[in-house]
Amino acid sequence: MSDSWRDSEGQVIDGRFPLIKHLGGSDHSVVFATQRGNDKNEKAAIKFIQADVANAAAQLVRWKQAAQLSHPNLIKVYESGRCQLAGLDLLYVVTDFAQENLAEFLPQRALSADETHDMLEPFVDALSYLHGKGFAHGRIKPGNILAIDDQLKLSSDSICREGDTQIGAGKPDIYVAPETNGRATKAGDDWSLGATVVESLTQRRPEETAGDPGFADSLPQPFLDIARNTLRRDPKSRWTTAEISNRLNPKAEPEPAKTTALAA
Repeated sequence: MSDSWRDSEGQVIDGRFPLIKHLGGSDHSVVFATQRGNDKNEKAAIKFIQADVANAAAQLVRWKQAAQLSHPNLIKVYESGRCQLAGLDLLYVVTDFAQENLAEFLPQRALSADETHDMLEPFVDALSYLHGKGFAHGRIKPGNILAIDDQLKLSSDSICREGDTQIGAGKPDIYVAPETNGRATKAGDDWSLGATVVESLTQRRPEETAGDPGFADSLPQPFLDIARNTLRRDPKSRWTTAEISNRLNPKAEPEPAKTTALAA
């Protein structure tokens, strides 16, 4: 989308959401800081995307579905709708405001093993919640792992029913599982999670190859096992979120029952 979005600062969307500051964007979206609530005292983010007539209604339905989801590690979706901005017909979605995302942090340094564990645990729990309700995230990557008051949350604006074609997904990269073909799937989320783990620990994305992606085999455990078993080209052989969770926090083996010898 256009680079001149700062010119839109100060406008008000639907008479409710002032565009306070341009925060950034991509080829298919742009994000501003805004305010919401009855007294306009709650800081929020508003994201705009372009969608053709055929896709617009479907995207609005998805955002309304996402607004019904509730998990402590998912960004909350508040409002969505259509509008005109900068002479374009756009869709918008209003969400929690995040101070930083993992993609902005990683150029400074890699995460430690403990930090990766602390990041991954709530992240996997949120994914398990989504998958259990028949949804997939579809765009897991460091830029969509957000920090709000020292709590990590996963973005919500891409969530859709498993198997649905994503709207405005952009060009595929190493975070997109090779078989998805533009569709959001649970197995695709697991692949994306593996790629995120590799970059979090090494500051490098896995290397694309004809086979499974390449990455350093010096990753600490349990992350080496998680990366090896999620970054598999065959989606049927990938670990599920339940298997990832079990490897991340192995369940203790039950102690054998004690037996008491009977007196002869």
